[in-house]
Amino acid sequence: MFNPLNMFKEEEEDSTATRDLQGIFDALTKIQERELDDPSDEKSEEAFKFYEQVAIEAYQQITKTSQFDQKAKKQILTNSLPDFVSRHKKAGVMYTFMYQPESDRLDYWDKFPLILKMLDNSDSTESFLGINLHYLDPKRRWILLMNLMSHLSGSESNRDSRIIGLGMRKLALPTNRYSRVCIRRYKYDNIRGRALMIPPEHWIKMVFLPTYHFIGGKPAKAWKDSVRRLRKMGLGI
Repeated sequence: MFNPLNMFKEEEEDSTATRDLQGIFDALTKIQERELDDPSDEKSEEAFKFYEQVAIEAYQQITKTSQFDQKAKKQILTNSLPDFVSRHKKAGVMYTFMYQPESDRLDYWDKFPLILKMLDNSDSTESFLGINLHYLDPKRRWILLMNLMSHLSGSESNRDSRIIGLGMRKLALPTNRYSRVCIRRYKYDNIRGRALMIPPEHWIKMVFLPTYHFIGGKPAKAWKDSVRRLRKMGLGI
């Protein structure tokens, strides 16, 4: 099974799979620049559907080869690095990783979260808050990210750019209301393998790739539950 954790590993040699995946991202970048603008634009609906389909097809195509699956599996088994605490402290940055909660009391959970790390007033050294975008359907995921990216500290091409002030106060804004159903607390010790920081230039591409893996339920259930919670909180959909 394909795992998103190793898509941008700079320290490894450039494999055929990595080059192919980079080619996909390059193609998606061109589509993004040509088709996607403001999510409030009436024309964006058609562009969104087109972009989503291309992203899914590209993802499925690159994960067909057994060579890529085997390589990803080997990397998962050989990587030992919970260096998330020491190297990845910045809030407002996107990460993905493999996660295994301690308890089975959850109805369902995402094994491969795609999160925006939040400011955390608890100062916990054992866990962190994150917005797991996978709890939203692709369109709401995209709208939320586009709104949050308007607060980037620098350009998308700058790997050090982050979303400024990504805390509860910012998420209380009406434009960021979707985030309220995506907030989860993750324990560092439950991260399996490598916690990968995604460069800002790839954030929009990542929200359209189906890298989620819900245990105990299907993605559609998670998305419907999120809409139900939004309505219950009076936040609209």
